[in-house]
Amino acid sequence: MTKPRTAPSTGEHLEYDICIVGAGAAGLTLALNLVGSGQRVAVIEAGALNGKPTDQSLYEGEVVGTRHAQPHMYRHRRLGGSTAIWGGRCIPYDPVDFERRDYVAMSGWPIAPQEVVRHYPRAQEILEAGAYDYAASSAIADGDLITGFNDPDVLAESLERFSLPTNFWREHGAAINASPNVQLVAEASALKLRRGDGDRIEALVCAGPGGRTFEVRAREFILAVGGLETVRLLGFSGLGDEGGMLGRTYMCHVESSLGELRLSPKDRAIKYGFERTRDGVYARRRFTLSAERQRELQVMNVAIRPHHPAAGDPSHGHPVLSAMFLAKRFIIPEYARRFAALEKASDKPHGPDLLGAHLKNVVLGSPRLALFTADWTYRRYLSRRRLPYVALPSAAGAFPLDLNAEQEPNLESRVSLTDQLDRNGMPRLRVDWRLTELDYRTVGTALRELRAALRRTGCGDVAFDDAALDEEVRENVKPVGGHHIGTARMSLSPADGVVDTDCRVHGTANLYVASAATFPTSSHANPTLTIVAMALRLGEHLRARRDNALRAA
Repeated sequence: MTKPRTAPSTGEHLEYDICIVGAGAAGLTLALNLVGSGQRVAVIEAGALNGKPTDQSLYEGEVVGTRHAQPHMYRHRRLGGSTAIWGGRCIPYDPVDFERRDYVAMSGWPIAPQEVVRHYPRAQEILEAGAYDYAASSAIADGDLITGFNDPDVLAESLERFSLPTNFWREHGAAINASPNVQLVAEASALKLRRGDGDRIEALVCAGPGGRTFEVRAREFILAVGGLETVRLLGFSGLGDEGGMLGRTYMCHVESSLGELRLSPKDRAIKYGFERTRDGVYARRRFTLSAERQRELQVMNVAIRPHHPAAGDPSHGHPVLSAMFLAKRFIIPEYARRFAALEKASDKPHGPDLLGAHLKNVVLGSPRLALFTADWTYRRYLSRRRLPYVALPSAAGAFPLDLNAEQEPNLESRVSLTDQLDRNGMPRLRVDWRLTELDYRTVGTALRELRAALRRTGCGDVAFDDAALDEEVRENVKPVGGHHIGTARMSLSPADGVVDTDCRVHGTANLYVASAATFPTSSHANPTLTIVAMALRLGEHLRARRDNALRAA
């Protein structure tokens, strides 16, 4: 396998037909799509194979408030990008997510849903997530999430599928390196796009190891650097902000843990945890609101998942959960942060008392823990398709609820440049993540709707303080750390966004964006599947553009 090329010497330049910036999910999908196209393609990646702390520090920036994670978290500057750490959850957008909804500001995609949906099957293959089938009845088998639960407003038929999870460089790097027309250049940080004559981008200025600078010149440029870094590269280059929309409408989904599902009777059957689809993929069922009910209540899309008790609270008495909590310091910081937040918010003993209570659970439950560890080790670490995460059933028939909700586009929720510079001379980012009243109302309404549906069907209840719920929602919700959406939104005109319907930056002839930055709305769905589908769509466009040019010549 040919090794990636390293950055050239200062003052040199590289010439290609297409320059893709970023070797994550979007960038490598585009590169795969262009293998054998007859075009000379460069993939410029800032990171190395495994990433370096000094490179990761280039992502550091400022955060307004305390809810949003620091900008360097959940993003990895390395070959494969953040797919090196993602959990693998794949969920397509629903038809309602593309609609213009009068009660959702700036909603509606300027392209038909089928423009995205038709690429989902191929995206499933690239992500190694099995068939494009997200209906439990066909993908797994008949049977309700909860026995006897069947409601027209609150649905329990849809699935979330899980990739291996696929590290894009590990799984697809060999195909990239074996391609005669695609060249990957590693450890090359994109600094600035330079305009040529008229509305064309002429070159990308990059920095290699030791600070040496060089240029990449190409006929087409594609930024596949994610929803945050897109703002930095475009902003520093003075591009993409004709209508003042660059960095605006920043969305990362609204996440919350509120309420407790209580089955009636408590031993009522529930399909909790992971099931295998007919094609062998791990999947989980969840509750969603029907599109009709969303419109009627004027709320946005939301998914609700039953969950096990919070690991940080030792009163659960479960040795596995206590072991997970005690091990939190050994997991990657992005996810240890969630455990730390739960511990801080808990009204249970802290410090030595908390530690002692967890150790007691582990000691008393050691046989149970040993059996779990053997099964977990095999299915998580010794199998190519890994069990996504711990999902433990409840003997008491009670399950805390996790909610992931769509976030409303909001002009005041934004990412912008600061006056602080990194070692390459690029401005660092400021993240100002904000919520709207509709964001809060969607979460509270979803919980109330699930409670009503469980009561109607006689299957159970959802416990929460109705009088205090709205305030609890305001205090509890937080952004999903790794979802960076909407900062270079797709629009028909530069007054409303940054890229056009081909994901080409308004005001330029040959500069494109491939990431969730271009999504006008966020759905409740994890963005990776749709990122890959949109990258496939852009690759198709670039191939057609090349073919048309050849025919015209």
